[in-house]
Amino acid sequence: MSDQYTQTLEMRGLKRKAYLEYFLSIGGRLINDECIRGTDWEVHLSEEYEVKLSSTSLFGLPVVEVTFKAEYNKANELILTFRKRFLRGGG
Repeated sequence: MSDQYTQTLEMRGLKRKAYLEYFLSIGGRLINDECIRGTDWEVHLSEEYEVKLSSTSLFGLPVVEVTFKAEYNKANELILTFRKRFLRGGG
């Protein structure tokens, strides 16, 4: 992958498994515990960790860092589709 563009998003609120299943469903192959590779893209998923919204919170939110690597236009297309898929609204 020459002329790679890389961008990392910090995703909160969903388990790592949801992101992994998404990338596998769009044609990615699991290379190792953190890397999924498609025909012209690659994604790295961090280990899941938890953040609390305040010092008094009883529960935390799962956090996963998702790093996209691809040619610039492909990366932007992949990220846009990913963001739409995992868009969550407050209520």
